[in-house]
Amino acid sequence: MKKCYLLLILILSANICIAEDDFDVVVVGGTAAGVGAAVAAARDGKSVALITRVSGIEEIGGMITNGLNFSGIGLKGSGDGDMLLTGLFKEFANKNKSEYGENDSWNGIRHTPDIASKIIRKLLDKDNINIKFYFNRVPINVHSSTDGNILSLDTKKINDIDIIPNTLHNIKGKFFIDATDCGDVATLSNVKYKFGREGTDEYNEGFAGTLYWNPVENQFLKSTPKSSKGDKKIQAYSYFFTVKKETNHNFQNVDEQLNKNNNLETQDFDYAPSFSDSWASKSGWSPGKQYVEVNVHPIGSDLQEINWNYPEATWSERLDIERKLRESCAE
Repeated sequence: MKKCYLLLILILSANICIAEDDFDVVVVGGTAAGVGAAVAAARDGKSVALITRVSGIEEIGGMITNGLNFSGIGLKGSGDGDMLLTGLFKEFANKNKSEYGENDSWNGIRHTPDIASKIIRKLLDKDNINIKFYFNRVPINVHSSTDGNILSLDTKKINDIDIIPNTLHNIKGKFFIDATDCGDVATLSNVKYKFGREGTDEYNEGFAGTLYWNPVENQFLKSTPKSSKGDKKIQAYSYFFTVKKETNHNFQNVDEQLNKNNNLETQDFDYAPSFSDSWASKSGWSPGKQYVEVNVHPIGSDLQEINWNYPEATWSERLDIERKLRESCAE
């Protein structure tokens, strides 16, 4: 009988064995920051793991390859007024300028998602760089030393519905870089963090806390308190569209209906600018002004409130939020 028990234990142990890999640098997150970290480390001769929930290299790049056509480096230099572009982003901007020209690309920081993806794919060319990709994977657990240093990550595969069972894979490394959009590795490592927005008085910031802003007149509404309290609300998420012609199509009815279906508060659209007066129409152009981004807050696809729990939600809950956002766009 003892032999039978021993055999059973061996069989169970075989079923829970996990694969392991070891690297100099482990980057978690296929965002633009993740790409930059992985490429820089690999060029320095380090072995690199890039863990990302997307399914292939054509999807890597985060916001700049998935709809955001303006990379937000709008700072001016103190001397001749040039954009402050350095490092890998300068390399990206120069490649972008070669595609569109300096004026159309606004010195390389405006792009269309397809060109941004093309540039990033070249940066991640497997023939030239020592990076191993782990697609469709997310971190689920962190193993740390007694002094708090991360030793390895447990990852599992993910699809559009939930974490996939029996896909555990452990990845070891000397250095770990959290390039996820919600700081998932830091959270798993029990790093202290703050969620939501602080009040006006906490850091003496006039634009902190609960504010009511009129984007048409570019000023606070009279109902805005001088001292606003903090809360656990965060900026609304959305999916961006790129279109070939400006449109005045109004997404307000979609927002209202979905908010009602999800028992959310009715939104007030009285102070939302028309599409022609919105940021999307005036500033959201892509090179050649061939496209604009149809995401007008709050008339756009934001679905305010639905994502407030996203950073601390389980992957199943996160994927449900993403599904609702996709469905709102499809309507």
